[in-house]
Amino acid sequence: MNSKLRFLLISLFIFFVAALQASADGDIRVSGVVMSEGEPLPGASVLVKGTHNGTVTDVDGKYTLTVPADGTLVFSFIGLKTTEQKVNGRTVVNAELLPDSEQLDEVMVVAYATAKKYSFTGAASTVKGSEIAKMQVANVSRALEGTVSGLQASAPSGQPGTDAEIRIRGIGSINASSAPLYVVDGVPFDGSINSINPEDIASLTVLKDAASAAIYGARGTFGVVLITTKEPTKDKTSITYSGNFAMQKPVTVPDFVTDGYEYASHFYEAYHAWNNYSADPKNINKTQEFSLGWLEDFKRRKEQGITDEVTVDATGKYVYYGNEDYYDALYKKTTFAQDHNLSVTGNNGKLNYYVSGRFYGYDGLFRYNTDNYKMMNLRAKGSVQVFDWLKIENNMDFSNMDYHNPINVGEGGSIWRNISDEGHPTSPIFNPDGSLTPRGEDVIRQTPFKRFGRPEELCGTIHYLISEASAFVTGTVAVVDGGFNAFAM
Repeated sequence: MNSKLRFLLISLFIFFVAALQASADGDIRVSGVVMSEGEPLPGASVLVKGTHNGTVTDVDGKYTLTVPADGTLVFSFIGLKTTEQKVNGRTVVNAELLPDSEQLDEVMVVAYATAKKYSFTGAASTVKGSEIAKMQVANVSRALEGTVSGLQASAPSGQPGTDAEIRIRGIGSINASSAPLYVVDGVPFDGSINSINPEDIASLTVLKDAASAAIYGARGTFGVVLITTKEPTKDKTSITYSGNFAMQKPVTVPDFVTDGYEYASHFYEAYHAWNNYSADPKNINKTQEFSLGWLEDFKRRKEQGITDEVTVDATGKYVYYGNEDYYDALYKKTTFAQDHNLSVTGNNGKLNYYVSGRFYGYDGLFRYNTDNYKMMNLRAKGSVQVFDWLKIENNMDFSNMDYHNPINVGEGGSIWRNISDEGHPTSPIFNPDGSLTPRGEDVIRQTPFKRFGRPEELCGTIHYLISEASAFVTGTVAVVDGGFNAFAM
């Protein structure tokens, strides 16, 4: 009996000490139930505010968590409003999460109509125009990168105006296109989505499942991107301007050998070994003469600290002993981009209009014959209620793109290929008289070329809504709808 009593006293003492320690630390064990609309809510998140300490509710909506006595618990669940409750020393804290009406009542574009998010059962994602505006992107396709789950966007290059390749439902053919169908304000759009001003977009909805094919047929096989442009606010006239300026620079520049003699000696060793040490090169690639005497003279000039890179031989020909860094000479350290948007909107109930213009300019990355890019957009959108039974709507968009792509006229077809082939550090780019050296001509001598086949696009839609309104019938009787896309080279 004494041993049992001793065990009981020791247990009470240990419990008392543990309770005192917990009280000293200020932590207590809290449990409770999370409910929603009268039902237990499994999988709800319970987190101590300001910390990473948390848990989730079980299948019965119950949770247990050690928290500070004066802490605050944050209860959250997708689609429901987040709520907070102070513990205030309580050991039982229950919570009720209410539906987030703003999220559930959010209107999303679905094919040729709209639907509330809570009633839509397909697989779709919506990006608001306000979110796109915050990204400060140069074009629409870049706005899709990383904003829509399940959508793959990859840009083939960093050239301005390049469309990112959009894939929603994978690749279904090696030869045929796997691009989604684009629909702008209800009309299928065959042009480049980069011709659309990002500032004109009110919402962008991506339909990702097979249900899109049931509406748009075979054209919607690889998904559908629905773009809705902005509408004027009722009983309000406004003029809005936005602009941004950006300084850009290359993030990765190859590290090249820029010591001319070092390059020439390694070139000789590689060429000599490639030919089983039985032949000497006569040229560096095709444009610069090479000899062992020239290489020895180059070594002597380097050891004596002679910095002149060009001399003239007895025949009057230029002889080059260069130390040229072609990437540093041809690429700018930084370049400038600017984006300006101006819109005028108005709506008095019978007449509404939305007129916007945009100019985007990019100064190019190259110092000579640079790859400058200009994009101009103009949108005119409006409607007029002619009679109670007739409403006419019009939506037109004009875009003009001018891009000088530095396509080289020589072998290789691009400045990057020609730097690799002919941009030898042993030869400078310019002669002493300012003319281009043979290597400079190969690298810089280019011709302007408009990359895209559709530099100008004129797209639009026209709607005629004939409706009847009487004491017995109210609604739309007929709709005459049409859209057009026009392209100019």
